[in-house]
Amino acid sequence: MNSSSRSAPLFGEGSSTLMLLLYLSLAIVLMVTDYRTDSLGKVRQSASLLLQPFYTMASLPARLAHDLRDAWVAREAVQAERDGARQQLLIARAQLDRLQAVQQENQRLRELLGGTRGLQMSVQLANVVDVDLDPFRHRIQLDG
Repeated sequence: MNSSSRSAPLFGEGSSTLMLLLYLSLAIVLMVTDYRTDSLGKVRQSASLLLQPFYTMASLPARLAHDLRDAWVAREAVQAERDGARQQLLIARAQLDRLQAVQQENQRLRELLGGTRGLQMSVQLANVVDVDLDPFRHRIQLDG
C-alpha cells in the first residue's frame, strides 16, 4: 500500500496542535449553540433511546449487588426478630410453668385448709375520730 491510500492519523506529529484547536473550537461552538437553542435535543433523545439497553446492561451488576445486599440485610433482620421472638417465648413458657406450679400449690393449700371458701366476711369502713394515748387504756373512737 502506498502512503496516499493510507489516511493520516487524526492527531499526527505535523499539525496536531492546529487540529486539536480546530476540534476543540468546533466542540465549544456546538455546545454553546445547543445550550442556547436546544437544536440537538432530538439527536440526544434518539441517542439515549438507542443507548438505553447498553446503560441497562452496564448497570446490571451494580443493581444485582445492591439487591443482594438488601436481601441479606432483610434476612439478618428476620433472623434477629425470630431469635428475639424465640427468647420471649422461652421466657413466657417459664413464667407459665411457674404460675401453674403456684396455682397447684394454692389448690393443695385450699384443700388442706378445708372449706374456707364458704366463709364470707362482713366489712364496714369507719373513720378514726379519736385515739386515747393513755398507756394503761387502749381506746379508739370511730365515727358512726
